[in-house]
Order: sequence, then structure tokens, then C-alpha cells
Amino acid sequence: MTQMLELLGPVGQIEPTVFDYIDFDGVTKHLIKVLGIPATAVSSDQEIMEKREERAAQQQQMMEQQQMAEQAEAVGKAAPMVAAVNK
Repeated sequence: MTQMLELLGPVGQIEPTVFDYIDFDGVTKHLIKVLGIPATAVSSDQEIMEKREERAAQQQQMMEQQQMAEQAEAVGKAAPMVAAVNK
């Protein structure tokens, strides 16, 4: 499995869609089982879901803030033109 991932890495840099074939959660769970990683060192599915939801919310908030900043910048650039037209 690790050899497959090593081989797919360079291919994925050229064509990222090849990773659509891989269930990375499944790979991770399999490796945890095969390597005998203790349960105390592994987050539960519920904890993983919560972390991902929190990360998605943070990313959404960052995108919204960036959009607002871009809109404010556009308004700031347009203001002198609007003022010149209204004279």
C-alpha cells in the first residue's frame, strides 16, 4: 500500500485526479490496524468529523473575509472615479 502511494505521488503532481481512486481514510485505518497503532493514539471517527467540520468552517470564514477585503479594495479604487463623474 505504501509503495502504491509512493508511486502515485509523482503521477498525482501531474494529474491530481488519480487520487480520486484512493480512500485515504480507509488507507489510514488499514495502516493503523496493520501497524498495530494503539487506540489511545488514534482519534475516533466522531473526533475526526468534528475536526473536519471546524476546519471547513474556518476556511469558509477566511474565504468570506478575503472576499470582503477584495470588495472593499474595489470600492476604494472606484470611489475616486465616482467622485470625478459626480463633479
